[in-house]
Amino acid sequence: MERVLLSAFLIVCSASTAIAKDDINVYLSGAKYDDGINAYTGNASETPHRQADLFALATLQFINGVEDFAQGLYRFGFRPDSIKLLRFIVPIPLIPISKNENPQIVRPEDLARLVQNWHDALDKTAKTLADMNGEDFKVRLNLGRVALDINCDGHVDENENLLQLCSLWFGSAEGAGPTADFSINCDLADALWLRGYCHLLMGLQDILQAHDWKGLYSKCAHALFESPDRAALSPYARPNEDNSWNYISDFVLLLHEFHLELARPEKYQQARDRFFKVIHLSRAFWETVDKETDDDCEWIPNVRQTSASGTKVTPEMVDGWKLFLNEMELILKGDRLIPHFRMQKEYGINLAKVMEHPCALDLVEWTTGLAVAPYLEKGEITDPSNWKRFTQAFSGNFMRTAVWFN
Repeated sequence: MERVLLSAFLIVCSASTAIAKDDINVYLSGAKYDDGINAYTGNASETPHRQADLFALATLQFINGVEDFAQGLYRFGFRPDSIKLLRFIVPIPLIPISKNENPQIVRPEDLARLVQNWHDALDKTAKTLADMNGEDFKVRLNLGRVALDINCDGHVDENENLLQLCSLWFGSAEGAGPTADFSINCDLADALWLRGYCHLLMGLQDILQAHDWKGLYSKCAHALFESPDRAALSPYARPNEDNSWNYISDFVLLLHEFHLELARPEKYQQARDRFFKVIHLSRAFWETVDKETDDDCEWIPNVRQTSASGTKVTPEMVDGWKLFLNEMELILKGDRLIPHFRMQKEYGINLAKVMEHPCALDLVEWTTGLAVAPYLEKGEITDPSNWKRFTQAFSGNFMRTAVWFN
């Protein structure tokens, strides 16, 4: 009897130390990510709720990483108009940052730490999702109420919610405010999708981290940030002024000075491994989502479902995406070569060689073909007709849909 009472006492004490969990949307709508992560970490209940709790934790970790990165850019005075410059070279959605009237001085090491912190947050998210056991679950998320306190003022402005940011890419969300109701029901397929997205973003960051950005910072930081470290800038760099001539000059300067020396070549192989994992997880996602028989506020639907935004996915889109994954896998392996408009048609770039033996990244030299010589070889070139087929399957919006499909 004493042992029974002692066991009961220990169970009660253990339960009392756990942090009570609110519905995930409470944390998302209030931008209380640290509270949510603390509540869900180590408190995932047993099956069938454990899967849902792990996905909720991963969602909080992912969005918290996005918010921390955006807050860092705001803290360092990222110039709102510099997005026009970066859109030409950054292949991912860019978060609109409002102007900070009192920015901190930003140094190259500050930016490196900011990127690394986001990388760490994505890695935590991916590991949380990898802990899931493959059983299905349901978690309802109201994306229209997801708060991102980008300017760190403790309030959520109209442009500080996830749905507003999604409107930059998906017209169905355009014009929605932070109180809009845009709910989705997440399940196992969405966990695979989010895990793949984490590895995609980490892979892109790995490539950024492979290079030394200090030289580019010294020439162009004044065009991107309100308060760069003046001691690290070149003598001719001066505070920017808002006029079109400065914008044109900075764009030309960015193109001219975009030369990044190789600092950590092993990061390229890490990126390649992550891209293979993205392909694997994308295939697993489509295999899982194709088995779904419900039709309930889907994020990415199968051909028999409708997304929460009203978007339909056609069989041609799914087939086109699977062909795209196959083609990208062949390119990453080096079994299919990439053509260059200045090279002879029978020669192509072996991307596997680029990732295994990287070099300095010079935008002008890669564009004009000067940097591709070590990676050229004869072989099977990726067929332009395949890429035309991909574009046609998505009604000309392949790149935009690819951001959604992952």
